[in-house]
Amino acid sequence: VCSSNCLGVMRLADMYGFSGLKQKAKKKALSRFSKVGQNEELLSLSLEELLDLLKDKDLKVDEDEVVYSVIRWLDHDPESRKTTVPTILKEIRLSCVRFSALRKLEAHSVIREFPEFLAKITAAKEQHLTGTRQPGSVAQGADATGGARCGMSDGLAIIVGGWKEVERQDDDESLTAPTPMASIICLDPDIQQHYHVANLPTPVSGYMSITCAERRLYMTGGRAHPLMVRDHQS
Repeated sequence: VCSSNCLGVMRLADMYGFSGLKQKAKKKALSRFSKVGQNEELLSLSLEELLDLLKDKDLKVDEDEVVYSVIRWLDHDPESRKTTVPTILKEIRLSCVRFSALRKLEAHSVIREFPEFLAKITAAKEQHLTGTRQPGSVAQGADATGGARCGMSDGLAIIVGGWKEVERQDDDESLTAPTPMASIICLDPDIQQHYHVANLPTPVSGYMSITCAERRLYMTGGRAHPLMVRDHQS
């Protein structure tokens, strides 16, 4: 069983009652959905079969890939699958979809026939542009629950602290040390924008460790003041 045939194996195993083989094939589909979504087998899935994958808590895939897979599935038979839009789009976690994928979803001819869902896409886009996007929670007006799917990141960069560059005047030959920053900045490379998240209790000049766990950022250590270097020259 591999990513190129797991959907077909899953359906055949279900047809003949091979539950063990079905679970093995489904597990492969859930763990390699980014590749599975590009296969022709995806296009022949029924609504129930596709929903069964998208609703599974073990689905490991970037939410943009969910959007592109759903669009491919709709485009395969747009007339008969048009009625499934309200049901299937509820499984897209809009708060985790990048701006470029939201625009593609918004421009789709079938989806444009559903004003209610278009409004939710617009709300998610505005969160990107205003810097109020919260991938860890449900986007305002979205139906899908939860943040990023199991084992997936949000594609954002968090910049903690740093140094503020000191601009030197042409006629000023003195050297001024750069000053440490207390800001925490979120960078969204998809739209090439950044926004302020919070401030540290005090500026730090380095010597700190940063990690994340359960969608929280933790920082330990740090030096509140730069090291003083003494001149030992006589």
